[in-house]
Amino acid sequence: LAALDPVHASANAILQDRRLLDATDHVSPLIRQASDALRSALTACRRHYGEVRAKEIQRLEGADTWKKLTADQQKQLLAASPVPEADGSSISSEEELLAALARIPLHQWSDRTDAVAGRVDKLLAEAARLLEPKAQHVSLPSATLRNSAELDRWLAAARTSIESKLKDGPVIIS
Repeated sequence: LAALDPVHASANAILQDRRLLDATDHVSPLIRQASDALRSALTACRRHYGEVRAKEIQRLEGADTWKKLTADQQKQLLAASPVPEADGSSISSEEELLAALARIPLHQWSDRTDAVAGRVDKLLAEAARLLEPKAQHVSLPSATLRNSAELDRWLAAARTSIESKLKDGPVIIS
């Protein structure tokens, strides 16, 4: 964290100047400053994850495919591929903060947040498979389109890919 750079610089200065031997406690303020920066960053990560999760759960629950499942089927799918809640444990003390960071380090929060949409996509695909057992999964090719001609070529390729699968049954597109 960039917010920890001043803490790191001050800690190095304390070591180089041998201030640990001073009567004044130079370390405790740095610990508080580092804890505050980490707590703030972790709180922001948790909040962002919670917002993304809420949006994705709303998308899941609003999908027609999901609504057609029974409550038991929904429960089964969620048990097999859960969308975890944000860690809501207390981080008021330094020990609690360290424990929370040990469970989920700051650098893993962006991966965890990015994975929520994929998890919901997987749940929706599984729901479609339950409703349409013969459904096939088709992934459309990714592309960077610069003009109408490129769009037309991409659409033609996507159409060909989908049509070839439609011969064998319903298609799920992702």
